[in-house]
Amino acid sequence: MFQARKRRKNHTTPTVSNSDAATGTTATDAKGHCMLKNLPAGLVTASAIAPGYDEVVIPVDLQAGSTGTANFELRKHKEGVADLEKSIGQSGTAAIYGVHFDTGSATLRPDSAAALQNVLALIDKMSNSKWIISGHTDNQGAAALNEKLSQDRAASVIAWLAAHGVDAKRLTPQGFGASRPVADNAIYHLVRAVDRISHYEFPVQLNDASRAYFAGMAKVLGGENGAAMLAVLKNPQDAAAVAILDKNVNWHAMLRTTCVATMLSAGHATNALPQRARANINCRIFPGDSLESVRATLLKLVDDPAVSVTVPEIRGPIATPAPLTPQVLKPVEQVAAELWPGVPVIPTLEPGATDAQFLNPAGIPTYGVDGFFVDPDGGNIHGLNERIRVTSVYEGRTFLYRLIKIYANQ
Repeated sequence: MFQARKRRKNHTTPTVSNSDAATGTTATDAKGHCMLKNLPAGLVTASAIAPGYDEVVIPVDLQAGSTGTANFELRKHKEGVADLEKSIGQSGTAAIYGVHFDTGSATLRPDSAAALQNVLALIDKMSNSKWIISGHTDNQGAAALNEKLSQDRAASVIAWLAAHGVDAKRLTPQGFGASRPVADNAIYHLVRAVDRISHYEFPVQLNDASRAYFAGMAKVLGGENGAAMLAVLKNPQDAAAVAILDKNVNWHAMLRTTCVATMLSAGHATNALPQRARANINCRIFPGDSLESVRATLLKLVDDPAVSVTVPEIRGPIATPAPLTPQVLKPVEQVAAELWPGVPVIPTLEPGATDAQFLNPAGIPTYGVDGFFVDPDGGNIHGLNERIRVTSVYEGRTFLYRLIKIYANQ
């Protein structure tokens, strides 16, 4: 069984095939969902196409008795006559997307007409030119059969153009199978976009928690780091001071919104042109920044119409900063002084995610207090051999018991 979901509102026709022929075709419902049943187990190719969009192909490994899932993200055709003419002028070639065939077939599908009309307009405009129409396939099936199939598909395009008034003597078909990728490559677009993001730093920001942290740590550390902390408190745009603090990964994350690439996914075969490429950019958004402003910044950095920036499902709303009041902080300082005399209490802005993401937007100011001391390496939190000292567990329990009693009696 196979189920598909798409991320566009118009109806889509997903097709599932193996290396021999199509094994099932269906259309999505109003919500963009569809399902095919009684499919053979093994690696199959799932493709989706909608009018005005590029075809998307995804490999799905179907296990016997289980359900395979594919999520299709369709991209609108962007190639117009001007784009094709520009590409021809720069490199002598132009990649044409939106020309579609069924699996193993050289018969043009009706939804290819829009892309072919652009080709027709370009050829008519450059009336003294001769053209080589190149056909390409993926790597499913034997190489010799794919080469013949791509040759036949190129011939089908020529037949369509000739039927619409182009002199067939100006056109030569040439089939390459899966052996020669075209120049426009989804991976190259993605890599350039991710690289631009990697070089960008969001502006430095401070709130109550981070101000209290840097003010307290400046006294503890002193020296160059302490001086840099005081300088940033005085002027968050002090580039020299910020550069010193940025050497510490935790301080760097506390000072701003951060967006880093965490996952990459592209292509469906080692010797076939990638149909799509995707990167996951993990953004830890500074309290008070909006989701849309961060997305707009990334879109501006990417600066490529072939790359879209979308927001996947998120856990909850963007956290708002909570005020750090004496009513919250004084009890913490009191109990800490009882258990650990002389140890300063220093608030910090946690770059990770907590329940404050849900509670702060609901009007419930939220803070995290634990009283557990950990080793300088953080106790390998979220990693292998995550640990904490036994003494710290017992002391932390006592700390929290006394603290909650004070809060309860306020």
